[in-house]
Amino acid sequence: MKNLLIASALLFSASALAQTAAPVAPATPAPETPAPVTPAPASAAPVSVSPALPKQVHIVVGDFQCGSYSCNGQVLADALTNALMQSGRFAVYERAQLKQGLNEGFIGGADAGTQLQGADVLVLGTVSAFGQNAGGGNACFMGVCMGAKTERITANLRIFDVKTSRIIGTAQVEGLSTGASGSLSIAGLQLGGSHSSGMDKAIAVMLNDAVQKLTATIPAPYYR
Repeated sequence: MKNLLIASALLFSASALAQTAAPVAPATPAPETPAPVTPAPASAAPVSVSPALPKQVHIVVGDFQCGSYSCNGQVLADALTNALMQSGRFAVYERAQLKQGLNEGFIGGADAGTQLQGADVLVLGTVSAFGQNAGGGNACFMGVCMGAKTERITANLRIFDVKTSRIIGTAQVEGLSTGASGSLSIAGLQLGGSHSSGMDKAIAVMLNDAVQKLTATIPAPYYR
């Protein structure tokens, strides 16, 4: 009987301990290791490319020959030089060395290219018409004459290869300027009616014509 009581007491104590024991927390899973991130390749810096320069004709302009005392060949040559430079199609060289190059190259028979360093093309001009022409519709009354006046300049251009002295092209260029002008006639003498501004306009038209025709006439191999 005593042994039964002791066994019952032990069983009761074990049951009480089981009820008062703290619950066991569930095991926390280990944190997942993040996958390594591969860095994006660095983008290369953009390479700046300079725009290609347009090809040009390397040219030098000689003096113009004029048959009129009012025509200045050197002034016309300087004006054509400026017009060619402003067009952007020509690399223009200084004309100061041209006289020696012509004397020693073309006239002396030597290679002109050794005298005109850098230039591939030489342009010479001859003025065949320069001045004022009376237009139609003139009328005079009591010595006063009114009418349209036309300023005109015409030139023939010859284009040379400076290394061979060979003519590679020719062109005729012209400029006209027409406008009303007045003059006073007394005893057969004409007074007033200056035509300088009209001539300047005609020369400007001729220079534009020269740039266009030289661009079209000079062969493509001379553009570099």
